[in-house]
Amino acid sequence: MKSNTVLSLILVILGMALSVLGSISAFTLYANNKLKKVNTNFAKYMLDVYSGASSVKLPYEDINIFVLRDNTGKVIATLNTINTLDIQAFTYTQQKSTAAVFSVYTKSFSIGEFTNVLMDNPAWTGIFFSGFILLALGLFNLVSRSDQIKVETERKLLSDEYIINKLKALRLTIGTAKLLPEESLQEAKKILDDILKSVGGRQ
Repeated sequence: MKSNTVLSLILVILGMALSVLGSISAFTLYANNKLKKVNTNFAKYMLDVYSGASSVKLPYEDINIFVLRDNTGKVIATLNTINTLDIQAFTYTQQKSTAAVFSVYTKSFSIGEFTNVLMDNPAWTGIFFSGFILLALGLFNLVSRSDQIKVETERKLLSDEYIINKLKALRLTIGTAKLLPEESLQEAKKILDDILKSVGGRQ
């Protein structure tokens, strides 16, 4: 029984480790990929602004929005500012100087995008779900073992209570032996047989 409990604990620990490893590795891949897209967008924007462009088309339009407004009122923005974008899904920052105001919008991390990356990388997905399955099996075995111990404990308590009651009856029978010797002897023998059967059934 102890070996089953130890095995269940090993499954739980291993399952947790694999799940965490798979999810962290996938998220790191997702974050690095997104940062690379942000860097690419920013580099493209700065090059076009430096070249004198009045507007900029970004390689990854769903990731960033850039708006530069100088003190003369001239605006150099990315073309996706006219698109229908959910601005609530973006984080926003703004830097000001005496010469211009630069506004940057970057799409926030999302569970949906992370899930897509997880699905697109079978290796990390396999590690994550393998860990989840091992964790579930370990927890199931631990719960089953706990229920089994509970049932065995209840049976033992009931059996002990049965023997105690029989011993009390035996003591009472012995106490009445002087009054009814033959009947008391037969009753004592019957009680002892019941006790022996009960003890034998537990071995």
